[in-house]
Amino acid sequence: MLRDAILRSFDWSGRARRRDIWAFLAFAGLVVAGFAAAEMWISGASPKAPRLVYLVVAALLVPLVSLGIRRLHDRGHGGGWLVLGVVPWVGWLVWAYLLFVPGKGRVDAPEAPFGLHLIGGGLVALLVGMMASRVFWAPYWVPSGSMKPTLLPGDYITARFVDAQALARGEVIVFRGGPSQQTHVARLIGLPGDRVQMRGGLVVLNGTPVARTATDPFTEVNAAQGPAQHLPRCGNAPVGGGGQCVTARFHETLPEGGTHDVLDLTPAAAMDDMAEMTVPDGQFLLLGDNRDDSLDSRFAVSIGGLGMVDQADVIGRAGHVVFSADGRWLLRFWEWRSGRFWQAIE
Repeated sequence: MLRDAILRSFDWSGRARRRDIWAFLAFAGLVVAGFAAAEMWISGASPKAPRLVYLVVAALLVPLVSLGIRRLHDRGHGGGWLVLGVVPWVGWLVWAYLLFVPGKGRVDAPEAPFGLHLIGGGLVALLVGMMASRVFWAPYWVPSGSMKPTLLPGDYITARFVDAQALARGEVIVFRGGPSQQTHVARLIGLPGDRVQMRGGLVVLNGTPVARTATDPFTEVNAAQGPAQHLPRCGNAPVGGGGQCVTARFHETLPEGGTHDVLDLTPAAAMDDMAEMTVPDGQFLLLGDNRDDSLDSRFAVSIGGLGMVDQADVIGRAGHVVFSADGRWLLRFWEWRSGRFWQAIE
């Protein structure tokens, strides 16, 4: 009986009644609640990344889509219409239609064209893959230029879930912070117990200035960038619209040997100097690579900065730029930055 139920989950032919969907939703709710409770019991608290639940929900998508397609057959439609069932907001209407509108009592269910089966199968595979992948990583859109030149507005990056204790100085991390506990990205500079100071734009770690050498300037067009359409700040300001922004760039080498690039908009910015701070236990000090355009740990939460970030608020280590777009809309393919696709973050 169990074998037949599993095989039926992959069968898109025939019909399904409303009570079949209600029964499945009730069963799925109990399963998800059970796994959520088990995960909370194992972790001792509400898990930050409910991995078991993500896997279970991803697996349950397969029989749910199968039921939806058979229910559409019962209404006299092709299964390809279920594509609308995953569109935000529209999806609620589609599933409400499948649940509440009576069937036509058809004896022979119409078969969808082969092409629609391919589309539906591809969509289900994509959804399952995306949901299962959340066990291992979290996505993040970069909205601003605080991490230039490493990350640009409009970069879509992945953050791999890691234990905060395993993070090393110099890594780029995604975390929750600031006054509204929104998601941010910055570079880990100060570990618990470190003494960190800014002196004339140089990072001073435990009394020793971090090595910094000048390199080729960072150039970009003075135009709106990314989905939020932020205008860049230029080291050679004022620059007219469409002109070339030129900003000083430096290689910064940390004590452990890791090297990354940072920007310096002005040589005498107010944020170039910061009194020495000791990083408390269980917290990190984070800086943006665009040093004069980042409200990072140099600024207290009370004035809109990040302050020290609790290790418990770390989501993961930034891994790759999966996709990047300079424009507001993803469909504007001519504004894609194809050279940044699947680029490792260093």
